[in-house]
Amino acid sequence: MWRAPSLAWNQDFLSAGGGDSTILQHDIRTPASVATYTGHTQGICGLKWNDEGTTLASGGNDNVVCLWDAAMSRRSSQNSPTSMGSIYPQFMLTDHTAAVKALAWCPLKRGLLASGGGEGDGTIKFWNSNT
Repeated sequence: MWRAPSLAWNQDFLSAGGGDSTILQHDIRTPASVATYTGHTQGICGLKWNDEGTTLASGGNDNVVCLWDAAMSRRSSQNSPTSMGSIYPQFMLTDHTAAVKALAWCPLKRGLLASGGGEGDGTIKFWNSNT
């Protein structure tokens, strides 16, 4: 059974992070999922869209933060509205040493993401997604 421990809205899209390491992108205007984000090797435990709705950050039990381009999933849904395409991360950030559950985009500085590692890591990392 597929489970979704993490959810994040972006306008008409709902991103659902799964325990199977994938993120399913749903367009609520259509009956089927429109894209599958593939990049993590363990379950997804954190999702957060930036305020502009252009970048999705995901954190996983694999200690990785992935950044995903929203234009890729929109392009996938326009090309094939009834079937899912695979989307791969723009960036994979690997400095954490434990699961990444906490994700927050800075409301004052565009492109600045904070990520918090779990027990055994105990750090907050800052990432500039513009570079």
